[in-house]
Amino acid sequence: MVTRKEPIVVKKSRGMLTDSLKYVHLAISILILIGFIALMLVMNFLPETRLATTMPDFVDIFTGKYYVEVIIGLFFLILGPYVWQRTRAYGRLLDMESRFPEWLIDVAEAKEAGMTLAESVYSTASSNYGALTKEVKGMATEISWGRSFTRVLSDFAVRSKSKFIASTIYTIIAANKAGGEITKTIRSAAESADKRQTIRDEQSAGMKQYVYMSYFSFMIFIAVVYIVYTSFLKELGGLALGGGLSFSASQTSMELDPAEQEAKMAHYRFVIKILMLESAIGGGLYAGVLEKGSAYAGLKHSVLLLVVAYIGIFVTFGGSIV
Repeated sequence: MVTRKEPIVVKKSRGMLTDSLKYVHLAISILILIGFIALMLVMNFLPETRLATTMPDFVDIFTGKYYVEVIIGLFFLILGPYVWQRTRAYGRLLDMESRFPEWLIDVAEAKEAGMTLAESVYSTASSNYGALTKEVKGMATEISWGRSFTRVLSDFAVRSKSKFIASTIYTIIAANKAGGEITKTIRSAAESADKRQTIRDEQSAGMKQYVYMSYFSFMIFIAVVYIVYTSFLKELGGLALGGGLSFSASQTSMELDPAEQEAKMAHYRFVIKILMLESAIGGGLYAGVLEKGSAYAGLKHSVLLLVVAYIGIFVTFGGSIV
């Protein structure tokens, strides 16, 4: 029986108002997006109205030439907090898994000192385990209230949202129910968790060079696009080849009129721009998979590569995505 002690109060950093902020942000962001789309339609299709004629010049620029950039920016504003929250949650999960072996060892040492398993878990509440500290204090509080120790561990396994932590906890629960030397089981689980974390750290360190290579290769891709477009496609856009797509001696080339040439170049520009943006997003997500084993970890890389891609678009094509 666990000795009743003063419960350890886990302070909640998020209240009802804080939890509702994400919905307020979502609603405001969507309203801004709808308002901008409505303003863009007015500026482009009803330019003679009073509203359109009284708008400053920069509004006409952003609703005309740079409307795609504004819409993409608003989508980032809408999805940004959600992406940040998921990325933060994934980082917290990795931190919990990295500190989990340390906590198991402390529990095993307390059990060897003569405590029960519940008392051993309670005794670790005063230690610092990074992202795992909140969960440890929560378990200590529940134990001090007299909850079933098995239920406390089971709830922790569910809250952790980690398959690795959950499987280890369920193994400890099963060993505790079966009786015998539970300390050996905990130490064995701690050693297994520590080896798993060591392998993960070595893999992450070994893959960092490939993450850097993905950045470097993307920079080379941007440079090649710039060279090909400025040196080759601009000249090709002004020519029309006769006789189909295959090159032969009987083919002739003739100059296109300016309208056809501009349409052809606009097509080239659009395809290249989309290819650059897709490469930035895909390359960033793949870098996250290489580094951390999850696409969520690659969202930050995708954002950085998108910034680089837009700079390349601006330098190569003079600005707007379309």
